[in-house]
Amino acid sequence: MSLNQIITANNQFGFDLLRELGEQKPGGNLFISPASMALALAMTGNGGDDASMTAVRHTLRLPDETWPVLNEAFAALWAELGAADAQTILAMGNSLWAEPRFPFADAFREAALRHFGAEIANLDFGNTTQAAATINAWVANKTRDKITHLLTPGDLIDAVLVLVNAIYFKGNWQAVFDAALTQPGDFYLADGQVRQVPLMRREGDYHYAQNELGQLIGLPFGNGRFSFIIFLPNPDLPLAQLQHELTWQTWDAWQNSLSPWRRIKANKPWDEQLIQYGRQRGTIVLPRFKLRYHQELLAHLKALGLTSNSFTRMSAAGELLFISKVIHEAVLEVNEEGAEAAAATAVVMTRGLPPTPFEMVVNRPFFCAIQDNGTGLLLFMGAVYEP
Repeated sequence: MSLNQIITANNQFGFDLLRELGEQKPGGNLFISPASMALALAMTGNGGDDASMTAVRHTLRLPDETWPVLNEAFAALWAELGAADAQTILAMGNSLWAEPRFPFADAFREAALRHFGAEIANLDFGNTTQAAATINAWVANKTRDKITHLLTPGDLIDAVLVLVNAIYFKGNWQAVFDAALTQPGDFYLADGQVRQVPLMRREGDYHYAQNELGQLIGLPFGNGRFSFIIFLPNPDLPLAQLQHELTWQTWDAWQNSLSPWRRIKANKPWDEQLIQYGRQRGTIVLPRFKLRYHQELLAHLKALGLTSNSFTRMSAAGELLFISKVIHEAVLEVNEEGAEAAAATAVVMTRGLPPTPFEMVVNRPFFCAIQDNGTGLLLFMGAVYEP
């Protein structure tokens, strides 16, 4: 299969998940790494039964290929990206953290090592505090201390195996913003409020396009292989509406409208002539900002197609494991020098069958108590007829 198929699947998954998350919490900041999630879940998919492998593949929008073929494609993609721009840092790491003496199935272990370059270590999940600290330290190291508290001890209760991906990116603008020109300015929130933020300003030549929905610009890093893309909707188009309607196909068409570079890059090196091709003179005014997003994703992934949760090919004994949590965190900082971003995804596996979801609606008279769980002593108790 081609790398373009993996790239298209990753981007479709990202936009679908962004829409799903936005509908659950409209109007809130969102920043995710579909690549980090895809790598963690693809690594996990190698251990699923047939139904769960299919569900993971469908959730990630991957083509109908065997897992060995998909593994090779993921490995090839990251090998290419890792060497794409010597002026930009793009680093990725994967790891497996298993309870002591966990009997890895040979095929699952081999796939993690060979195709994902995973580090494999044992961890005592009986001490959840220390286990969380150990995994968090690994993530902090891989993300240059941008993500230091991905997991809490509570996330690891009953954990057997945790699969983790971490990605770090740092790129300097090809042309930096002059810090002396950064001034406080108005930023208009969706609810009509106005907030003062530091606004950076620069005049230059950019990949730029405008359509009936808004303005689009690409700010290149390093040798031009990577760019920071911004779409600014017109004032009469709420971002929440755009987010709901935006698809990978729409985004791809917008990218091609910036300049011809994406269509000819396969046949030309990333040299100065290509970097300059198709640019337009103008001024960009951009906030200097930081943001952080942390989310448990399992329910959202189920909405995207993760309808089977049975992983029997991780253990040599064929023991049934299931995903209890998928925890994701991503951070972004944009300033006069460039942009720095990091993300991490942890897939927590536990034993047995997933618990059956329940709903308890306390909407009628009820009994309550405050109890010492060590001794069973009831400190308070009562009957509530009218809260």
